[in-house]
Amino acid sequence: MASKQSTYKTGESWSEEALYKKEEKGCYVTKRTGALLITIAVLVIVLVALLCYFVPASEECESPIPATEPPLPPLPSDEAPTEDPRGPYDGRLPDTLIPEHYDIWLKTYLDDEDGERKFEYDGKINIILKCHESTNSITVHFLDLEIDYASMQVSLLNSADRSITRNLSISNWYTVEKYDFLVIETDENLEEGEVYSVRINYMAVLNYPLYFGFYRSDYQVGDETRWIAGAVFEPNGGRMTFPCLDEPALKATFDIVMVHRPKRRALANMNEIAFESDGEWNTTYFNTSIVMPTYLISFSLTDFPSLEMTTPNNILFRVWAQEDYLYAANYSLYIGVAILTYLEDHLQIPYSIPKMDMMAFPDFLSGALECWGHVLYQDTSMLYDPDVHPPSTQKRVASIVAHELTHMWFGNKVSPDWWDHLWLNEGFATYGEYFAVHPFHPEWKMWDQFMSSDMSSALSADSASSRSKPLVRTTGWMDEIWSMFDTITYSKGGSILRSLNTFLHNDTIYEGLQYYLRENLYDAAVTDDLWESLRKADEDDKGNDVKTIMDTWSLQAGYPLVTAKRTDVDKVVLTQTHYLLDPNDEAIEEYGPFGYKWYVPLTYSYQSRGQIYPPIEDWLKPEQDEKEIDLQGVPEDDWILFNIDQRGFYRTTYDNDNLDKLAEQLKTDHTVFSSQTRASLMDDTLTISQTGYVDHVYGLKLTEYLDKEVEYPPWELALRAIAFTHDMLLRTSEFGMFQIYWQHQILPLYESLGWNINEGGLLDYYQRINAIETSCRYGNEDCINNALYLYREWMQDPDNNPIPSEYKDTVYCTAIRYGGPAEWQFANEQSQPIGGERQALQSAMGCSRDSWTLMGYLETYHSDEATRTAIDNIRDKSAQGFSITWDFTMKHFDELEDIYGDGAYDIVWDFGNLMNTEYDLSMLNTFGANHNDMSDSAARGFHRTVEVVETNIDWMTRNRQSIRDWLVGVTDNMNADDIQISANSATIAEQLRDIVIRRRESKIPVPELSGKSNVEPHFGESLRLLKNIK
Repeated sequence: MASKQSTYKTGESWSEEALYKKEEKGCYVTKRTGALLITIAVLVIVLVALLCYFVPASEECESPIPATEPPLPPLPSDEAPTEDPRGPYDGRLPDTLIPEHYDIWLKTYLDDEDGERKFEYDGKINIILKCHESTNSITVHFLDLEIDYASMQVSLLNSADRSITRNLSISNWYTVEKYDFLVIETDENLEEGEVYSVRINYMAVLNYPLYFGFYRSDYQVGDETRWIAGAVFEPNGGRMTFPCLDEPALKATFDIVMVHRPKRRALANMNEIAFESDGEWNTTYFNTSIVMPTYLISFSLTDFPSLEMTTPNNILFRVWAQEDYLYAANYSLYIGVAILTYLEDHLQIPYSIPKMDMMAFPDFLSGALECWGHVLYQDTSMLYDPDVHPPSTQKRVASIVAHELTHMWFGNKVSPDWWDHLWLNEGFATYGEYFAVHPFHPEWKMWDQFMSSDMSSALSADSASSRSKPLVRTTGWMDEIWSMFDTITYSKGGSILRSLNTFLHNDTIYEGLQYYLRENLYDAAVTDDLWESLRKADEDDKGNDVKTIMDTWSLQAGYPLVTAKRTDVDKVVLTQTHYLLDPNDEAIEEYGPFGYKWYVPLTYSYQSRGQIYPPIEDWLKPEQDEKEIDLQGVPEDDWILFNIDQRGFYRTTYDNDNLDKLAEQLKTDHTVFSSQTRASLMDDTLTISQTGYVDHVYGLKLTEYLDKEVEYPPWELALRAIAFTHDMLLRTSEFGMFQIYWQHQILPLYESLGWNINEGGLLDYYQRINAIETSCRYGNEDCINNALYLYREWMQDPDNNPIPSEYKDTVYCTAIRYGGPAEWQFANEQSQPIGGERQALQSAMGCSRDSWTLMGYLETYHSDEATRTAIDNIRDKSAQGFSITWDFTMKHFDELEDIYGDGAYDIVWDFGNLMNTEYDLSMLNTFGANHNDMSDSAARGFHRTVEVVETNIDWMTRNRQSIRDWLVGVTDNMNADDIQISANSATIAEQLRDIVIRRRESKIPVPELSGKSNVEPHFGESLRLLKNIK
């Protein structure tokens, strides 16, 4: 029943006496009586307190326990790692029989006239095996094949001509599903030294939509759906297509026969040697292959046309693609010919196959697969149309082609003995992306890009225990093998190879690689084979124990942080420690067999030396707690610099005084250091300051010269590194100064590059995107106006979006942040269709600065599927976005839990990276206390998030004041209103108008191919590439 409320006339005074009155019909007390009652109550309390003090303690006199908040969820005890229920992997094939040759016959059904057999294929396999140890058991792999067991036949062969001498009786056969084994047992033993054949007939279904094994794919020509087929076998797809001994070290030769409908052409690793047709079916015979493992076998059935050239070394080189897109394969043809020839000439080992086919498939599992003589690509990884695609697509195509062609030597001629050593394939191929592209595109400065691409990725992955693993690690189960295809194998593998020239001369490395290839040609290798080849090459030069050095890098996870401190005028002391980005992270003991200590190759120089190159070389060894370097004669005010060009795979930090000297050198003349060194200086210092090894302000001081920087790697790595600073300052009073500072630093770059996405080369393209994104993000008025202009042009003509794809995320976010309700509502309307711009627009809708708009966004999208996306889109964009989404999540958490289950807790934990105050921590703890019955999994997430927030608080306590003081100093003469474009304003406005006009006239759906019907090559580019082959 609702209580009655006292009413007062307007203007009536609220007298003290009135406050003591009750409703009419109730009792009331006067002011004097009330005061008397209060006095009596106080006396009673004092009396009770005195009694409790003087009377012996008893339960009745205990002070009442104050009410407390519910306890936090307990931290579940760390469960001891459970052993893999599958046990140790013991599914390697017995070494009693070694394959020498395969005869593969395949008949494929892809058409309506094939009736019920459509999308199936028949297969026949004949495996020739040499017996190395007497046995009556033959083991082969197979998976998802329907074996005709009655067809199985085992025969003894004549060792001279491989004709059948006699058949052996099969006494038994069985399968071992756990290892994909088919085991055939014979009545009599197969004898050592003899040669046998195993024949099996089978049928199978073309995989779809799993683009692995022998699979089908489709594409459209008008209203017609056309079906094609291709094969992707690495690592274990061979067994899904034909029974085989499917291990990388078990190499053999192959004869392949393809039976197919006349409307398609068959291709395989080797060249076609014979062809038959009865009008209904064609039969294509291919030449006997060179020795290779099963995972490199490849074939395809397509109706694609081709372009072709012959290399200077007489290799037929062809590219294949859908007819409408064939013209866009021109660049991959020319760069492919150039790179293949360059690798042959440089490595001094022939390619060995008379042809190379590269095919652009519409559906593919990855970017490409390096099958010998027949490389399949995802079409977007092979096709480049310079009239439509940005320069980044050209670079992607060149890099992937170089990666795959490098495999022809590293991976194909020499394969890994087992998947533990996969990095011998992928590390070299990653290195080849730079080594083999640079001669033909020196303007791309590929080795500079290595810093911001693979090196940066590897350092990031290897600084988190959840991702950090040794290059060489034990594998067996298929999920373990698949896990080897990761950043560590590819990017760290390439980085470790790059680091070799910190202690080996380039000529030594070149000689060692030739040893490695020749000693293991057409065979399998392990990592020690590479180290031994390099040791031999270095034997008469520096005499390094390459294996001892490199074992610490290949058999151990992670990398060191090397700290260099000048402890005296003539002395610098170096130490190493295992670097983990998260100070709460813990290394995995089994991944540190050398105690997380490394042989660290030191390269260094100092200011008065007058030159950086060649650097001075030395070693920091695992057994050294510290290393002293004598600086006798080096002036006290000299800077000292280690890890020149960051060729060593480690990070470096210094004492504060040296960091200040390096920062001053950058401001005085940054070109003293290479762009790679400048990039690594900022990246190292800003990154390790997150962990607390150095105060963050010293990393920020290194960025003060950036208003003079024009190279891409320093800007790219600096902008990535300050993302953490941005997040930490986002909800502080310092953020305004932080914005002004970065507006100022990026302004010269923004002004020089403008908005014309087609102007300049690849590096200008990358820089322009960074400059526009950074300028708009930090409030440059000219950038904001340009973004609003483009966005409003789109609003006027919704069917024709004039915004270049590279700018869309920036323009959408900026226009919504600085626009009004109309801009937000337009984005909402345009984001409704599935696909297209939906994801980018919904993300940008969280950029609004209007609290009511953001609340409306959350309420509108509060549904089973969209709530979490809306929260994610708003939370990190602004301080008010964080607050609004936190309040919304707290208010609606029960509903979120109903929708997402334990996933609702992850929504809360996602706020942790931005939380960095005691108040944030109290909010998080309050949430934890209110949900202390959460699952063990959620409780672990809660305590991990608490650790993150506490670490952020510690970081802010240690760094905020010094950052504030620095910002006050550097922005003292920077006025946000003055940071505007002046002379170039008209030029940029013209560029924007041109963009709108061209987009409306062309209506080309970037980045789709333009679909030209001609195949005329771009001769200028092609001739330049061919000219540079030698």
